[in-house]
Amino acid sequence: MDPFHLCRFHMPLTALDGFVFPARIGTESQILQALSHIMTPDEKYYYGAVQYKPGDNPRLINWKMTARTDDVYVRDSEPVNGTDLLIACSTPQSPDQRDTIGDTLLSAGLALLHSGKTFTLLFLSSTGPRKEIITSVDEFYTALEECIGSGLSGNVLEQAEKLIPAQSPLLYLTGESHVFIPPALHPVIWSASPCDNADMAGRNDIMTQLGGDIHA
Repeated sequence: MDPFHLCRFHMPLTALDGFVFPARIGTESQILQALSHIMTPDEKYYYGAVQYKPGDNPRLINWKMTARTDDVYVRDSEPVNGTDLLIACSTPQSPDQRDTIGDTLLSAGLALLHSGKTFTLLFLSSTGPRKEIITSVDEFYTALEECIGSGLSGNVLEQAEKLIPAQSPLLYLTGESHVFIPPALHPVIWSASPCDNADMAGRNDIMTQLGGDIHA
């Protein structure tokens, strides 16, 4: 269109910071199925736990928690109904693992919102642990950018334990190879790396159980 190069010009440009949003993975139906097992799980997640005191029913002893601690714990006697899912997310340092966690968080959050469900997102920010109630896609994208874009790693369960209701259905997204779990919490763990105490470990496992290939 300009064979004589008469319209050439040069302009100095400075580098700008930008945020590339994660990709969506899986299918919403399989994602919601995986999440439904967390929101309406078996009793080890369905009940909270408190320390045993004289007079408590010994049949309510939570043996799995008791075995992990020096104290005896019993299950709460009443189930939690209608509690929104809390998603806790720690950003891995590895770019590949960070992509996996970002893709998983985006896909899970959108699946919940598209099905009419709200959820709470817990993550580490530059000012400390942040807890955001997500009720719309716009709110989610704003929180997602801060969560993933901060690049802050660390076990958010450990740093923000007081912000997490003991009875809340809890999903923890992380890149840790072993997750320290505060005694009062019962998270379902999806880790981007091989992890000895995760319910899903590694991108292939997550992709397979959430529906496979990345889609637009």
